[in-house]
Amino acid sequence: MSEPDKLDQTDRHLLSLLQANARESAANLARRLGIARTTVVARIARLERLGVVAGYGVRLGREMGDNAIQAFCGLSVQPKAGAAIVRALQRLPEIEELSSVSGPVDYMAVIRCDTHARLDQLLDEIGMLDGVNHTTTSIVLARKSTVGEQRISTVSSSHNTSPQREKKTMNNPIRVAVGGVTGWAGGELARGVAHAPDMMLVAGLSRGAAGQPLAQLTGHADTPGVAAASIEALGSTPYDVYVEYTKPAIAKHNILQALAHGAHVVVGTSGLTDEDYAEIDAAARKAERGVLACGNFAITVVLLQKFAEMAARHLDHWEIIDYAKAGKVDVPSGTVRELAFRLGEIKAAQQAVPVDQVNGPRETRGATMSGTQVHAVRLPGYQLGVEVIFGADGQRLHLKHEAGDGSKPYVSGALLAIRKVHTVRGVVRGLDKVMEGI
Repeated sequence: MSEPDKLDQTDRHLLSLLQANARESAANLARRLGIARTTVVARIARLERLGVVAGYGVRLGREMGDNAIQAFCGLSVQPKAGAAIVRALQRLPEIEELSSVSGPVDYMAVIRCDTHARLDQLLDEIGMLDGVNHTTTSIVLARKSTVGEQRISTVSSSHNTSPQREKKTMNNPIRVAVGGVTGWAGGELARGVAHAPDMMLVAGLSRGAAGQPLAQLTGHADTPGVAAASIEALGSTPYDVYVEYTKPAIAKHNILQALAHGAHVVVGTSGLTDEDYAEIDAAARKAERGVLACGNFAITVVLLQKFAEMAARHLDHWEIIDYAKAGKVDVPSGTVRELAFRLGEIKAAQQAVPVDQVNGPRETRGATMSGTQVHAVRLPGYQLGVEVIFGADGQRLHLKHEAGDGSKPYVSGALLAIRKVHTVRGVVRGLDKVMEGI
């Protein structure tokens, strides 16, 4: 027999009275129920022992309740991550209730905050917990009931204090615009976006293919619209994330236009300088949007960058070699620019002989970027590659990545960036910054 089956009508009446006012005295409860006070006390103790009454709380009055911000947050989590996520959420005092539910989300949390700023911060914290795939949030606009009443609340559907935090599903996909939709990397990514169940390719930039249907370019019949010649030609087309995969000469302009449009941005184009990113960062923070700049979306490059950062904390001498096909005009690659920047954030590489003191052409020592000497090789037979060499007395460490001819290895990382860019503000450089377990 289940616990509710053990309750009689008097128990149920007692529970309704306690729900209306948990501070009601036993004497008053006894009078209203028509039983002895000692019987009321015994029944309450039995209900607590059975777990029917789990505890007693405080219901905020109108002055506090109407000023507080209440929201319902649904969480979709990875398999086997639920227990850890529940423990983490239980430590957040603003979460009033947490339930495991059926349907499109795994858990539903009831949140109450005193300010929109705190709610925005809290939703960021929840969204970045390890194992959380995505969240959907609805803010209560007006409370229509209190405990014990059979009325409902009016909520805003997927209304977020921070943009793009709503859960994206097949019914509410991430709307993506890809710059360079017919390019080597952009074309493969566009096909990946078109076939992703939680995304929709709504726009693409390609001067050479302007006017051609995106369905034809991606091989996905349900993809609407045609390719545009420029980002201005997109006009009022709504998109949540813009992926920049065009040319260095136009990349910064496209990114700034996308931020002004209200979109988050994922950058895969190489050739942008640290100064460019500083300008983009200022624009992104002003717009309260995220820019995830990834010189390379391949997992092997992500690991190389992390390993190189680890090595730079223990070794003082290193240089970088950038490999690419003969026709690649921008030097160095975005991968190498990002790597040099990240190593420079740790410290500048030491040089036994400074570049300005060498005998012979200084150019043979490469270019100094963020405190690192960088050498660019452009030859037939290469596609893309990067090598960082660390040296110490009597020993060397070589970290090297080499890419094949295809662009498919970059798609999964780019899709991850699209899904995660809404969790950052301003420019964040490196896919690993939003990857779990790295």
